[in-house]
Amino acid sequence: MTSLTKDKLTFKEIEREFYKIGCDVAKMLLQRYLEE
Repeated sequence: MTSLTKDKLTFKEIEREFYKIGCDVAKMLLQRYLEE
């Protein structure tokens, strides 16, 4: 049971991290686009 909850937690954490990374990448691309 603990492993199942652990997997769910890590999955949510990974999802959150990917969302953060996605936002960062989008900001970087936007800045680069505006700079050009």
